[in-house]
Amino acid sequence: MICIFSWSSWMDIQGLWTQMPTFVKELPEGWSLPSYFVVLIQCSAVVPLTYGVIARRCSNSGRNQLEVIMVYAIIAVGLLSLTLLFFFWDVTVLVAGQERSLPTLLLFFLLAMVDTTSSVVYLPYMARFKPQYINVYMIGEDTCGFLTGALAMIQKTAEDETCANSSANSTLNSVETSAEPRFSLSAFVAVLVGMMALCMVAFTILHFAPFARKEMVEHDVNEMAKHDAEEAMAEHNYDTVHQGFKGIQTSSHQDISRPDGDRITRLVARRGTTSRERNLIYFYLFWTSFVIFGFFSSIQSFSTLPYGTVAYTLAIKLTCIINPLSSIALFLLPQRSLRIISALIALSSVLVSGHVFLASTSPSPPLRDHIIGKICVVVSTLLLFGALCFCRVSMVAILRGGRRASRALFYAGAAIQSGAFTGGVTSFVLVNVFEVFRRPPPCP
Repeated sequence: MICIFSWSSWMDIQGLWTQMPTFVKELPEGWSLPSYFVVLIQCSAVVPLTYGVIARRCSNSGRNQLEVIMVYAIIAVGLLSLTLLFFFWDVTVLVAGQERSLPTLLLFFLLAMVDTTSSVVYLPYMARFKPQYINVYMIGEDTCGFLTGALAMIQKTAEDETCANSSANSTLNSVETSAEPRFSLSAFVAVLVGMMALCMVAFTILHFAPFARKEMVEHDVNEMAKHDAEEAMAEHNYDTVHQGFKGIQTSSHQDISRPDGDRITRLVARRGTTSRERNLIYFYLFWTSFVIFGFFSSIQSFSTLPYGTVAYTLAIKLTCIINPLSSIALFLLPQRSLRIISALIALSSVLVSGHVFLASTSPSPPLRDHIIGKICVVVSTLLLFGALCFCRVSMVAILRGGRRASRALFYAGAAIQSGAFTGGVTSFVLVNVFEVFRRPPPCP
């Protein structure tokens, strides 16, 4: 029940992001649409902030009641928004003389609001249960990203669009043609609606069923569990679109002073992190969030779509699968070495710079018509996200294992949020205001 309930946290945004190739193709915003989605996600962060202020002013009993109400509200709004999206995702509205996909943008904003709010509601609610169930919740939440990515792969990757001649009213015109996926975007959204309804049922059983209530802790223990959940919430990244299986609580108890570790690793194990090391980690967290949750997601259409719909679709869908796998690797290879993390950050920065170069040369980047170009752009995207997600989880684990963990995790959360917001705003301005990146003209 806990696993299914946790799906409702980010399942809708993650699922819709896998459909970005279809959105980009069908909606009038075109290649600029990801930048709109990213900035909407960042703007929605004001809602959990407001909830946090209200919750702190409530008594313990009032906060407990508020949590239950908010959980039902989050799932209900998500369910309603997905249902409306099923009917209206392709509807456009004339705004300032231009066609805009206003219904889709508004519904996506609603989904972003409830998803970001779930990060500050669900974990405190899970503190009612025995501590081990928080790990179960984390596993279930991140499993949904894998499920939506796998479902998107089953949907099939559309073929690259080509310009073909067609006759209409005795006039010869050129139109873009491409193969259709196994099932439509509407069918995909319908599956998400069904999964969200299942989450509602799972939460109702979890909260009211006698066998589930037996797993709840007493009030005094519950306060301690809430403290643990708040720490987990601080380290839990709720921005997007790209969640991974963190396993932080388990990995934080791993032996981090292995004989093959470097000097920094042994120092971290013996005395925690220094102020200089923590500041470096905060900067790295800012940078990784700037790239993953803000900047790169907005320009990816310009750096990847010139190589074809297949390349862009594979990069989007495989990323949803590679992110949980890269974080699961933390279980197998717990990493506390800042030198290795720095090396991975440097590698990722090089890959990001390469994609910025490709986006700046859009719509005619190097090797656009060669298979090696398509392979390189997809592989570089997967390496980029895999390395940054692995580093992000490792750095949060280092902070949690050091001294003053609560304060360190608070600053880590601030770095993550500010990085994502800065990246989203920067990319939105570059794409939509200055129009730095170009898309190819339509078929003549």
